[in-house]
Amino acid sequence: MHRDLATLPDQNTVTCDLCIVGAGAAGISMAIDWLKAGKKVILLEAGGFEFDVETQALNNGTNIGQRYYALPATRLRFFGGTTMHWGGYCTPLDPIDFETRPYVPHSGWPISYKEFASFLPAASKMVEIDDETWNLDTYIADKENYVPLDLDPSVFYSKLFKFSPPTRFGEKYRKALVESTSVTVYTHANLTDIVLNEAGQQVKKVRAKSLNGNTLTVNADHYVLAMGAIQNARMLLANNKQHKQGIGNHNDLVGRYFMEHPEVKAGQIFLKKPQSMKLYFFDYLKIKMYSELAIAEEAQRAHGLLNVTAALSPKELSGDWAWINTLPREGKKSYDFWMKSEKKVLARPPSDVDTRKYRTYQMQIRMEQSPNPNSRITLDSKKDRLGIPEPVLNWQLTSLERNSIKGMYTVLGKELIRSGIGRLHAPDWVFDTSLQWPDTLGGGWHHMGTTRMHNDPKKGVVDANCTVHGINNLHIAGSSCFTTAGSANPTLSLIALTLRLSKHLKQHL
Repeated sequence: MHRDLATLPDQNTVTCDLCIVGAGAAGISMAIDWLKAGKKVILLEAGGFEFDVETQALNNGTNIGQRYYALPATRLRFFGGTTMHWGGYCTPLDPIDFETRPYVPHSGWPISYKEFASFLPAASKMVEIDDETWNLDTYIADKENYVPLDLDPSVFYSKLFKFSPPTRFGEKYRKALVESTSVTVYTHANLTDIVLNEAGQQVKKVRAKSLNGNTLTVNADHYVLAMGAIQNARMLLANNKQHKQGIGNHNDLVGRYFMEHPEVKAGQIFLKKPQSMKLYFFDYLKIKMYSELAIAEEAQRAHGLLNVTAALSPKELSGDWAWINTLPREGKKSYDFWMKSEKKVLARPPSDVDTRKYRTYQMQIRMEQSPNPNSRITLDSKKDRLGIPEPVLNWQLTSLERNSIKGMYTVLGKELIRSGIGRLHAPDWVFDTSLQWPDTLGGGWHHMGTTRMHNDPKKGVVDANCTVHGINNLHIAGSSCFTTAGSANPTLSLIALTLRLSKHLKQHL
């Protein structure tokens, strides 16, 4: 069933078993999972079924940290959420991402990779990809044309990505939800108030409002916030009438540990031996997969590095490559890997350098951000049209990100030389960590953290079941619960985590 709050009489009140706030990848996945549960579900969506400029403006906010995109551009505020401009990249978090790593502060999930992975088949179905395997060797049938680089798999491997069509959740699942007799979708219903009981240990009701002033009160047994990492934190902080510091924020953790995937073009790989590189270049019309180079878990642990991957794109060198051009010149540093490190071995060019043409491939880095409590969402004094304080993003990176970039290039450079297949070039800032990140540094539009998962309320906002500590009927869905970010695009993993929460709620309802 569908109802548009903007067209209903004012002061509506409804009662249900489960209230889900936000109709993006997480919220719609959960609502679809409840279609046949025999319970009454309310799904609140801030926007309508189409993009609207005035509604989108409710995502306004300010960035005071690391250079970043304008916040309204990073998330869509209408039915289907950001899946409506999603690229469809799918790969799950890795086992190491769930581990407590001594060199990564605040790492370690309260759930195992095995448990998380058990929900990947259902998540894969939601985004219309197969879940046969994530092992490249067994997945690739055409081994002649799709050939991975011959690197030591304990150092670097080719990580498999699959492509969703991409699934536009607002189109794919709209009919099933609006025609449902158990789920009611309310559009133009912006969450404004979360009201707790007198003890402050349960949500008593929530209120939503349309831009034209109509209000809706929802009384439910359980509530799920699925609005994304920025808006989830914003609404918990803004609802501070009963708890001065905000809901779930007794330990000043709501909004902290905001994570992104730093992304930047940085350097090239030069391959000596021609080989098919189809595996690393995606073609939506021909094959729904591709690979990126990824540093293996064993190498991450050995060198104390974060999870990093590199996408390759062709950039053919014209003519023979003149090795002498890589030598340091007066007043200019050179950070070609083989000139920078272990000079006795690496500065000596191969004998065929003047006669053999190298094939050149640009590297696009995507990396894990370490959990950082100073990278956070807070509230501005400025308010939106509905009276909710706007969010302030302070995206902060640490020395571990810089050192992991440097370490990854060092390990990859050595492995290319050891294997005899090529060489690596990196720009100055990679090896000279006194230099600033380049202006080309961006993010993947991947918002994670801010309501992180941890069984200790002094270290996380939600417990292992994504329930807000101290409030037994308030739950958080999506990537805001991620304890660490990994290097994987988060959509597939956040859906898997949401379906795990959905199963937990069904057991309690």
